[in-house]
Amino acid sequence: MRAAEEGPIEALAAERLLARFVPGAGSGVLAVVFSQIRVPAGKFGLARLFARTRHACLFLNDVAGGWYLGLADAIDGRLDALGPRFDRVVYYGASMGGSGALAAGLRRGDGEVLAFGPDGRIGAPGTQSAAAGLAEAREDALAPLRPGHAREVTLVYGGFDPADGFAFTAAARREHPLLRPVLVRSGHEVHDHLYSVNVIRRVIQTFTRPIAAEIAAKALAMAADPAALRAFHAAVTGRADGDAIAALAPRLPGHPGVPFAAAERFAAAGRTDEAVARLEAAWAMVEGDPALRTLPKRYRKRYAARLLDLYAASGKTAKAAALLATCEADFGGDPR
Repeated sequence: MRAAEEGPIEALAAERLLARFVPGAGSGVLAVVFSQIRVPAGKFGLARLFARTRHACLFLNDVAGGWYLGLADAIDGRLDALGPRFDRVVYYGASMGGSGALAAGLRRGDGEVLAFGPDGRIGAPGTQSAAAGLAEAREDALAPLRPGHAREVTLVYGGFDPADGFAFTAAARREHPLLRPVLVRSGHEVHDHLYSVNVIRRVIQTFTRPIAAEIAAKALAMAADPAALRAFHAAVTGRADGDAIAALAPRLPGHPGVPFAAAERFAAAGRTDEAVARLEAAWAMVEGDPALRTLPKRYRKRYAARLLDLYAASGKTAKAAALLATCEADFGGDPR
């Protein structure tokens, strides 16, 4: 295995963009790997993951957490300096890194894109970039996709996240033969989730296995009514009350995010018993499905921690004690 810290760090674009090039071991692939947010200077997201491959890698990190906006010239200049010595180029990243990979791949048109949870529109309500304080962009992220684009663009979204589910529906409406939107029974942490069930390592080893088939083999492919996903996003980002969100549940069966969001609105309205009932349903949905029990622990903890809060607020001490014991067994000690 190659050392994850191999190669000098290059400071580009007034030191906002850091880069590291790691020569390959003969695969003929250049993986351009964009870091996610909150990767500190001197580190690169997913470096250890790709150290297990034979690919050449150009690791990039927008240390300002700016979703790689304004860095196109610096990125393109570094890539152009590498020259046309690779058989394939793959732009790869998750969350902020997914947005960076998608933008670069569409702009340059010289490689495939495999992006996990890229924002459909940077800064739009409910997105990770909006939560980071970025202003809403004028155009959707797929606006640069032209009819003549000749490389595959695979976008993997966790359908339980309202913004990511909405972004999936927008991608699914685009008519392009090489655009591959994939919906997963997961949250925004879909890359971590798929890594934990050994999908990611299998895919990146050669970049020849279709990721949709690997996801389906793990019972994690998600089928959902696009109109219902859009309605859920609108309800969560708008002022819908708990009743309105709960009414979407029959349209999105097996979607734990719906009762979770409804519970939050019920709790905010002081309807604690209804909030508890919805959150119990969401928790049971996640814990009762073997595939969903593979969700990252931090995702599952959100449900448990919030339910514990509501049990405490409503005096349900016996239920709180039972859930706490379950959490300690599953997740270990947690100061929360």
